Amino acid sequence: TVNTPREYFFVDIPPKGVMLRYRLKQIDRDGTTELGPELSVSQRDIASAVQMTLSPNPLSHEGQLAVALSEPQDVELLVCDALGARLMTVHAGTLDAGIHFFTLRLADLVPGKYFLVSVSDGRPHLIRFVKI
Repeated sequence: TVNTPREYFFVDIPPKGVMLRYRLKQIDRDGTTELGPELSVSQRDIASAVQMTLSPNPLSHEGQLAVALSEPQDVELLVCDALGARLMTVHAGTLDAGIHFFTLRLADLVPGKYFLVSVSDGRPHLIRFVKI
């Protein structure tokens, strides 16, 4: 067990009308286990949401972007600098429901802090990342 916060993510899209329940199971080095609280997620909770994960972060020359959609939608995926200037369009157009993968080739970017932005239905979603 460590005392520093950890962040976990998992991309999963529940089918319409289905409620999914999740629990985090912690296994300590001594073999003892502890279950976290149950979290429930339904399709309604993530309707028309764009979920993104980027790995690794920080990254050097290349990263893998996973985009999960609960329904088909027009999505714009952008790389922006810390001031919000658009540097690269990763995708612009319609994506089907499901999980989509993109390879980000960022060798031309100077080291620094950047944003990966998805815009769908006029709503932006951001991921901060660092280029080393």
